[in-house]
Amino acid sequence: MSKIFVDQIEPKTTNSTIKFGHKPFIVVGHLSSNQTTTHNAYTKIAFDTARIDTDSVFDTINNRYQPTQHGYYEIYVNAFLTTQVSRNMYQTVFIYKNGSALGNGLGRGTHSIQTVGSGGGYGTSSTTIVELNGSTDYIDFSHYHYDYTNTTTGELQASEANYFTAKLLKDL
Repeated sequence: MSKIFVDQIEPKTTNSTIKFGHKPFIVVGHLSSNQTTTHNAYTKIAFDTARIDTDSVFDTINNRYQPTQHGYYEIYVNAFLTTQVSRNMYQTVFIYKNGSALGNGLGRGTHSIQTVGSGGGYGTSSTTIVELNGSTDYIDFSHYHYDYTNTTTGELQASEANYFTAKLLKDL
């Protein structure tokens, strides 16, 4: 069987389109240092490190994902809150598109009331599929926790327990 190897294929005329599938944009970002979260407040998660960024589309300065390909993307985020004292708490994590939380339950994380022992923690996650235009659309994340025991802060650890993933499912 013959094979053809090329670096680039261009249409013969301006009205032609040649498409062979999509480029698999993949990003995995996480925190490089601990991040404090405030009781009863939404805190933007400052993801600032990319372990994988196939196309350099993760903005580590503004802590957001801004792909350059129009398409449908699967976005996942995980947050793991730790504590130094025993607590009874609620937490959730949100996925934002262009600074606004995705509505109708899309992009809102799992949430529950947990009793967490001293030095312990628990996680929450969220996933969604969203269309991004490949130019101005971006994704970022926030964390919310409510402490029923007291009104202290929590801490998202600098580890890969606090991370997000993004991948292109279908280009448009």
